[in-house]
Amino acid sequence: MKIKKLQNYIEQYDIENYLFNHIGPLIRKRKYIKFEEFYKICMWKSPRQKERYIKNKNKIEKVSKKL
Repeated sequence: MKIKKLQNYIEQYDIENYLFNHIGPLIRKRKYIKFEEFYKICMWKSPRQKERYIKNKNKIEKVSKKL
């Protein structure tokens, strides 16, 4: 179990690589985005809007499933 946690930390160390090579393919395969994934992407791009992201938490999956 500790090795798996360590591997997860290593993958997320380079956040841009993690988002493009791990999160991106998951979203494309599933065809919608979960809030946790959306939040990681948004915090990478613009952490200033943190409160706005959290405020709209319930809308994220709903809107992305419609597209």
